[in-house]
Amino acid sequence: MEMLWIYLLIGLITGFCSGLIGVGGGFILIPLLLLARVPMEVAVSTSLVFVLFSAASGALRHGFQGTVDRRLAGSVAPVSVLTAFAGSLLTVRFPTSVLQSLLGICVLAGLYLLNRKARLQVELTATDLPGRWTYDRTVEWGEESIHYRLDLKKAAGVGGVVGFLAGLLGVGGGFLIIPAFVGLMGIPLRVAIGTSLLTILASAFVGTVMHWGQGSMDLTVVWTTILTGMIGAQLGALCVPKMQEAGMKILMNVLLGLSAAYLFVLAGIGL
Repeated sequence: MEMLWIYLLIGLITGFCSGLIGVGGGFILIPLLLLARVPMEVAVSTSLVFVLFSAASGALRHGFQGTVDRRLAGSVAPVSVLTAFAGSLLTVRFPTSVLQSLLGICVLAGLYLLNRKARLQVELTATDLPGRWTYDRTVEWGEESIHYRLDLKKAAGVGGVVGFLAGLLGVGGGFLIIPAFVGLMGIPLRVAIGTSLLTILASAFVGTVMHWGQGSMDLTVVWTTILTGMIGAQLGALCVPKMQEAGMKILMNVLLGLSAAYLFVLAGIGL
């Protein structure tokens, strides 16, 4: 019974962070489950199911708030589905310490991309029109008006890489998608957050099906974390309009840094 309360608390914390900063929550959930002595293979499969539900919950809320770019999500999701399938097949071939280290490296990569400077504003002139694989969009946020240009080919590439890692490591990939959207593609953080939740649904679904077939799920852990995770995701998403982008970025930096450090420690001591 004591462990059930721990799983419920882990789900609530992860869900809140998921809705607040637009990630599926895998890079938060897996370290917390490992801290609760849940085996790595169970933590990975639980994470994928959790991401599926929490991302759906958070994406719905962000959709109502107008912070989802559906065209961007549509260019990322199909590619991520294919690569998530391939990644899921490889999970059982790697030892736990390797998966922990690889996840830590990916979290650090997300940390770098998040802080990589990119040109957010684009000038919409007659001599600089979007091409066949690009389009321009303007986002109105209060009194602020932000313009950005989306490259659909680059978006598909991001989806392919993140989808593979999602299937392999049991994460939704939001901690990489958001930094890639911001640092590589120049998409505003609020739009990147809302859109990421929609895009990771597809890869999380494929990964969930694959891991279910491999028999690595503990349904007690899965449903207890999901129950409070969906509630937490709604609460987190409701806080987004009240936060400044600078504060959201600082929070993401802190969470990514702590998760990466903890994963490397676990890999180093062999837990």
